[in-house]
Amino acid sequence: ILFLLYSCVTCLYAAVTLYFEGGLDLGRRHRQAGTIGGATVRLMAMMVDFSLGIALVFFGFFHVSMAARNETTIESCGLADPRYDVGCVGNLEQVFGANKLIWWLPIYGSGPVGDGI
Repeated sequence: ILFLLYSCVTCLYAAVTLYFEGGLDLGRRHRQAGTIGGATVRLMAMMVDFSLGIALVFFGFFHVSMAARNETTIESCGLADPRYDVGCVGNLEQVFGANKLIWWLPIYGSGPVGDGI
């Protein structure tokens, strides 16, 4: 889940940076210098970054909702076993650990809650 979060932030940051750097500026400056190809490459990179970032947002929401319900991908298709569900916060604590302040950091911390059974 953290990998999805960091990938999404990176893609959207790159798209916004390319936009404000002049990814859509196909004006006189680039035509005079003969670098219209560079502007096109920046525009295409921005579009790919933005599209991938938006796709990762939806993919990340899906995985966070599965973690909140304590489900695997197969169980999300309708084969869920509710006996492992300990509530939304309890499920997220089993995944990320008890210390909520470090949930968004890629460190081990105090480890998961429970004995794994």
